[in-house]
Amino acid sequence: YDIIIIPETMENIDESTYKLIEEFMRSGGKVISFRDKILRIDGIESEKFTNLQELYSDQWIFVNDFNDPNWMSHLVSDQFTIIEDNINGELFHQRRILEDGQLVLFVNSDEKKSADAKISAIGKSVIKMNFADGSTSLITGTNENGKQIFNIHLEPIGSALYFISSEKLDAELYKEPNHTWEVVKTINKTEVNPDEENIFVINYLDLSTSKSKMTDTYFMTALTALFQENGIEFGNPWQHKIQYKTNYLDLNKFDEKSAFQVNYNFNISKDSDLTLLSEIKAVVERPELWTVSINGNLVENEKDEYWIDKDFPKYRIGKFLQKGKNTVTINAQKMSIFAEIMPVYILGNFIVEKNNGVMELANGDISKLGSWKENGYDFYSNKVSYTQKYSIEKNESDLKVKLNSWNGTVAEIYVNDVKAGIISCVPQELDVTEFIEEGENIITVKIVGSLKNTFGEFYRKDKSWIYGPHGWNNAPEHQPDYSEYILNDYGLFEPFELLQSN
Repeated sequence: YDIIIIPETMENIDESTYKLIEEFMRSGGKVISFRDKILRIDGIESEKFTNLQELYSDQWIFVNDFNDPNWMSHLVSDQFTIIEDNINGELFHQRRILEDGQLVLFVNSDEKKSADAKISAIGKSVIKMNFADGSTSLITGTNENGKQIFNIHLEPIGSALYFISSEKLDAELYKEPNHTWEVVKTINKTEVNPDEENIFVINYLDLSTSKSKMTDTYFMTALTALFQENGIEFGNPWQHKIQYKTNYLDLNKFDEKSAFQVNYNFNISKDSDLTLLSEIKAVVERPELWTVSINGNLVENEKDEYWIDKDFPKYRIGKFLQKGKNTVTINAQKMSIFAEIMPVYILGNFIVEKNNGVMELANGDISKLGSWKENGYDFYSNKVSYTQKYSIEKNESDLKVKLNSWNGTVAEIYVNDVKAGIISCVPQELDVTEFIEEGENIITVKIVGSLKNTFGEFYRKDKSWIYGPHGWNNAPEHQPDYSEYILNDYGLFEPFELLQSN
């Protein structure tokens, strides 16, 4: 480092840090300090920093604030400058100086406004690097006094990576899109198909032990009570806790009097055709700890079949289902230190209907554009495919897929069953020219959801960007109305477009 910056609020510095700064200044380094004195080392008043400032007074630079010319003159270099146009977005950058040039990452953190800037940097060539496919292209700008001057434009939440080379490089020229585009008409109505089985979450339960009964209780409340009833006063040892050596495992000494039963209830619409629900499965964690039954019928987990994780086995329950109330039951012969009674998940070809705020399973699947929630796929976490067909007369035109109204973690684009790429941010489009064939083409957009709608948390509006284990602790005392669930609204809300350049 050439410069160390000390912030205004730094009143105390460790002795080890002081020694490093002393050595740094002895070697010619500079300190820019936003406070005039540092009075403490290791929390004890000391004159060491005052003496250091006096000894190296030419290297210790005090500044009042960010507008102080002393600050600017030491940190701003004409070797690399950024001049923002209009300052609409939130433009940030990270620069790495290498032996053969500079690597610069630009990011626009504004969710709604684009960012534009003019860049001036010492170098002989500028290469733009494509994050999506790894390709590189030469940027044309102007060369003035050994500096490359070029413009950048970043869409909201956009980013770009450039290499400013100290040598003249040969590469394919970057082509700034300047086409006009027209929409290619589809030859079919958008086909909608889920890629995986639907999901229903049961996270309220009935717990029965030899000492107590809990009815329609949130799973986290029940499992904490179960541990406490069996002598683990601090509740679940595996949540918000750290085990020292084997001190939690050593507590695994329970007798048959600690046996317990848990019932997970769910409803099937009285209008349903049960034969269409015969392939439904339940997912129950930790199969080695308990037996599982459905409506009084014992079921075994399917060998080598699991969902998401190997500790999430599947149980085929479809043939035992009935209209109205159904119950998945787990019976444990005795308590275990590993007995975290978690939600049960129902998988299958069904939709979730809401009857006066009460959720129930019914026949159907997602088959039209729009919200997954409105189509009965409220807890679904996988992909839904949206397919449109086109008749293309191949020529020199460019073609791109553009998404208009959608929500998901990412969108995968397939052309004639070949993955062409992904769309994740503005401008919400992908060049598919090389994948298009003469004649009929099938384009599929796969909207990808997330496990947020499957694992929760469900009952707290997230007002920050951090989710933590504590978020699952609080929930209504009893099964709430559907309206109290907070779920992301995923889906493709209108047909995507295929655009062809003129």
